[in-house]
Amino acid sequence: MPSTETPTIEFRNVTARHRHSERPALQDFSLLAPKGSLTILLGGSGSGKSTACALLTGDLRSAEGHVFLHGMDVGALRGSQLPRHRQMIGLISHSAPLLEDRSVADNILLPLELTSMNAKRREERLRDVLARFDLGGIAHAQPRSLSMGERQRAAIARAVITEPFVLIADEPSAHLDAETSPDIARAIEREQLRGMTILITTSDPHFAACFPGARLVILDKPTGQ
Repeated sequence: MPSTETPTIEFRNVTARHRHSERPALQDFSLLAPKGSLTILLGGSGSGKSTACALLTGDLRSAEGHVFLHGMDVGALRGSQLPRHRQMIGLISHSAPLLEDRSVADNILLPLELTSMNAKRREERLRDVLARFDLGGIAHAQPRSLSMGERQRAAIARAVITEPFVLIADEPSAHLDAETSPDIARAIEREQLRGMTILITTSDPHFAACFPGARLVILDKPTGQ
């Protein structure tokens, strides 16, 4: 019998354009991602991968169609609703790099500084994610001293320390070599096993192949580009 559970992520016939552009960045796009699923959007530059992420976070609104997260229409959120909505999402993105003037531990703790969580609980969360991502030995290191794999594991740890419902990883394999990419894939998969719903975007088919159990969605450039 088909499940009646509301999907965690839903794009319903979505067309989106970036500011000052008449061409669609994403055109008539639909997607259902159930709770606890892992979905990969695979496509080249201009195919709309990062646009899909921006629509989910509410940083971009669709011109047509609707984007839902846990049944809420993201495009209808206004004012203080948006910050609350974004607290449900963990984001790994090139637009949010590690801060070079903070240690690994301080970078990871950054999202918790925006909450009312007490210091003892924050430290417990920090110890947990440092262990989960094998970062304990470099907790006090500065980002500039890390390998690309270590930087990406720290970025994932920072994204999940708040225990979000959804993890969005926008091109998480960028700048990783062939040996490191599978390690990052395993780190992301472990978060799915903990019950997180995950959306990954990538232009690298080899990285996508590191997730044999994921749903793979191929994105092409919208018509007219």
